[in-house]
Order: sequence, then C-alpha cells, then structure tokens
Amino acid sequence: MLIPELPQFLSQLGGADYKGFIIGLFTITAAVSRPFSGKLADKIGRKPIIYFGVAICTICALLYPLLSTIFGFFMVRLLHGFCAGTAPTANSAILADIVPPNKRGEAMGFMGLLANIGTAISPSLGSFITSHYSLEAMFYVSCFLGFLSWLLIFFVKETLAHQQPLRWYHFNIQAEDVIEPTVIHPATVMFLYTIAFGAVLTIAPDISQFLHIENKGLFMAFYTFGSILVRLYAGKVSDKYGRIKVLRWGITLQVIALTCMGFATNATTLFMCIFLYGMSMGIASPTVLAWTIDQTNDTNRGRALATSYLAMELGIGSGAFMAGWLYNNNPAMFAYTFWAAVLPSAVALAFLAYLPNSSSKLVNIN
Repeated sequence: MLIPELPQFLSQLGGADYKGFIIGLFTITAAVSRPFSGKLADKIGRKPIIYFGVAICTICALLYPLLSTIFGFFMVRLLHGFCAGTAPTANSAILADIVPPNKRGEAMGFMGLLANIGTAISPSLGSFITSHYSLEAMFYVSCFLGFLSWLLIFFVKETLAHQQPLRWYHFNIQAEDVIEPTVIHPATVMFLYTIAFGAVLTIAPDISQFLHIENKGLFMAFYTFGSILVRLYAGKVSDKYGRIKVLRWGITLQVIALTCMGFATNATTLFMCIFLYGMSMGIASPTVLAWTIDQTNDTNRGRALATSYLAMELGIGSGAFMAGWLYNNNPAMFAYTFWAAVLPSAVALAFLAYLPNSSSKLVNIN
C-alpha cells in the first residue's frame, strides 16, 4: 500500500534525490533481521517472531505521518525494514513444518498467492485513498490493516515442537546463523533474480507518472495479477519435474519481460510487460523457497529460510540502489535502468544452466 506513494511523500519532505533509498534502506535492515529471525524461530518458536514483526510494522505506519524531516523518514524506514524482515521467515517455517515434501512447491505457491492478492489490491487502494483523501489517511488505513493481521495470529497454531524460553544468548549470532551452507545454491539464485525486482519497485511510481498513469498502484497491480495467475501451477510443476527446470523457464521469462519493458513508451505496453514480469516472479519465488526447504531438516529450517530471505533482501536492496543511481530522476534513463536489471537475471540463468537437475532434489528427510 505504501510503496507507490512513498516517493511523493519523500519529495514533500525535500528528499526527491533519495528515492533509491526508500527500498534500499528498508531491505538493508530487513536483511540484518533475517539471521535473528531464523535463529529465534528455531529456538523460541515461530509465532513470537510473527507477533513481533507485525506489531512493530503496524506502529511504523503510525509514525510516518508524524515525520517532518528526511532523516526522520529514513530512521523509521530502517526500523520498518528490520521488523518486516522477521515475520516472513517464521511464517514460511510454519508452512514448511506442516506440508509434506511432495507438496512444498504447491504450498509455497499458495502462500504466495494469498500474499499477492493483498499486494494486488493494496497499491491501488493506497493511491485511491491518497488521491481522494490524503497521504495521512493512507498511513492510518495501513496501520489498521496491520492491527487486524496481528489479531489473526492468535488463530495460528505453533509448530515448533520444543520451544525454549528467550535468553540473551539467543541474540549471539554466529557465522552459521547468517548463512546456512546447505542452501547456497537457491540463495544465490534468489539474490541474482531479485536485483531486478528492487529496480522495478524503485522506478515504478516515476515511470507511471511519466506515462500519465493516474493511479500509480496499477503498475504493481498488473505485476501481481501476472504473479497470481501462475503461482499454484508453477509450484505443482516444480514438485513433479524439479525446481531447477522450472526456475530456468521462470527466469528466462523474466529476462524477456525486462528487456521489453525498456522499449515501453505507453501505458498499454508497460502493463503488458509488467504482467509478464509478474508471471516470471510467480514461477520463480515459490520454486526457490521450496528448493530451500528441500535442502533442510526441521532443526535448521528457520535458519535456512532466513538465508534465502537474506539473499532476497540483498538482491532487492542492490537493485534499488542501482536504479536510484542510474535513473537519477531522468526519464531518459528508464530504458537503461530496465536493461541493466536484465544482467543479473541473465547471470542467474547461466548459473542454473550449470547446475544439474539433481542438485535440487531433497537431501534431508524430515
């Protein structure tokens, strides 16, 4: 809900030249939180981590309208990112705990489907509220929705069998808590193909404005519709034919969509391209998460998922900073920004071509 309108909000504070930091700083602290959330989810339980992340994100939505300085905005953005990085790790761990191995791709696709329904509605809703009411009203609605999410957690069953009381030593992060060695391959692919997503998120509001698209949330709505269309099907196919085969198709589609996006000169073409890009992400995202879970057992599942999510945050953050630097508020650079985002995706595709299909098979039986 917030993403399409935050560039305008930052510009009102005098920070138009720092739009790349909106996504970049958010993902930096989200990345920092991943090792903590993974370790704590494996020690004290999944639900406490979700409670914490959702609660602080809800409070952050209340803080934005109180800001009057660029510094204050980015401080809240850092806090928001740190807490937003906690809940998805534990949420994915809960799902992985209860789903059989031969249904993991389908389950991750279903979880992503529900998340994408929310992201399909929320950007347009945020733009609608802002245009008809105010930016402040949008932040308050976001806060209310966060509170509803927090209440719903009460109905979720804890799946960690042996929970430990929270102790200070749980916050002592070692190297193995940051990077789980068994998931290096899926994490590498995750990092490479999400760089483009960071770039797309960063310049989406500006290219929408440049092409005179009144509702800036429509850009991400078309992306989400494309993602929803294929998520369940892609997950089922990866369960049957293997993660790497499906990822090759998904990232190939991503390269095509990003390349075509650079040639878009009107809203219709742009929407068609972002729809295809959404389809590519709908194929890749559940597949790489299922691949991550395939390589782990129940004792390090949170840590493994945290490693892949860390790679995702680093990828999105890198793409955001790259896009902010390359675009630099110059509409003539839109095409070059999209084409630059193609390169890491092409590297991911080459990496997948190098890996044998058997490397994505389950190695630890739960």
